[in-house]
Amino acid sequence: MTTLRNMPTAPLTPEDTNITDNVGDSTWSLEDIPYDERFENDVMHLVISPPHNSSGIESSEAEAPDPSAISFTELPLPLSDARRVYRSPIPGLLLTHPDGLLHGGPYPNTVSSMSEVAQKFVQCHSISTSEQLERRVTHEIEAQKELLRQRMRAREEAVENNARVDRELAQLQAQREVEVKIEKRLMEEAREKRERREKRRGGG
Repeated sequence: MTTLRNMPTAPLTPEDTNITDNVGDSTWSLEDIPYDERFENDVMHLVISPPHNSSGIESSEAEAPDPSAISFTELPLPLSDARRVYRSPIPGLLLTHPDGLLHGGPYPNTVSSMSEVAQKFVQCHSISTSEQLERRVTHEIEAQKELLRQRMRAREEAVENNARVDRELAQLQAQREVEVKIEKRLMEEAREKRERREKRRGGG
């Protein structure tokens, strides 16, 4: 069963931590992964404009790779990284581990904690059969995907707005540089005229 554990809810902020370099170490959390604007923008473009055909391996088709094969300092891994081979709920976005992190690597929580999350999910939604569980999980996946799309569209609008502001600032800066040059030339011309007048008076 596919989960959306790997979906981000907001951009991450870097923090000072004492974590180890191994992404398989469960002592770190998602908040420890440094924010990467290029990575966030790549995810945004992929979510808003997904590919027509999805590639990758189903999570159940192969054994998960060793978590130590990925260093924590590498996260987030570029979407083009060759180690991304497993499909995710997001079309075109591949993971390095079955049901792993969008950023790369396996999910940091321990098996026991994930079991507790699953139990709470079943209890919260009063699930008693596998069919109910499948329907509920599918519903949650689609809801989270739509929420992600909304957030990525909002991010795209913010990125475009920032780019527009940057262009306007650049134009204003260029205009100001021209104005400064004109002011300097006018001041220089006025100084030269004043010097010529003073010379004529001195010569007379």
